Amino acid sequence: MQALSPLADKLKEHHTRLVFIGSSTVDQMEEFMRSPTVLMSGELYSDPTTSLYKSFHMKRGRFRSLVMPIWNSVSRYGWSGAVEGVKLGLETSHLAGDSWIQGGTILLDQDGTILYQHQEEHPADWPDMTEVLRMVGFTEVPVDYDRAVSEWMHARQNAQK
Repeated sequence: MQALSPLADKLKEHHTRLVFIGSSTVDQMEEFMRSPTVLMSGELYSDPTTSLYKSFHMKRGRFRSLVMPIWNSVSRYGWSGAVEGVKLGLETSHLAGDSWIQGGTILLDQDGTILYQHQEEHPADWPDMTEVLRMVGFTEVPVDYDRAVSEWMHARQNAQK
């Protein structure tokens, strides 16, 4: 979510809606959004029955949710990134809805035809958003996941002080 926030105004200019769907209840989502480290732009919808996840055949599993994120966080962000990810998981586990289901990125046209779909193998298995954004008319719009993660970790450290 944080990596796409700087693009919110440009998305509106291109008549493109940024929609996030979670498996949590509305109350759980509202509590999560009150976190000082969550930067949200776009629309947020609740799907506690996971019907949309099932419709798009999203992946699910404990190994994907527990082991793979730690392994990938250490290799990409070092131990401090992995530790912050584990802390966040523990702090927000009561807000997770179905915590074993993986997310994804889906681009639909106005008729609901799937133009692009990326199913996450694990949390933080993000697609190349530059490629996705090109499909809606953007050129040379960088999406910097590393910067977003760095800003998120910095915000978490400041919130803990």
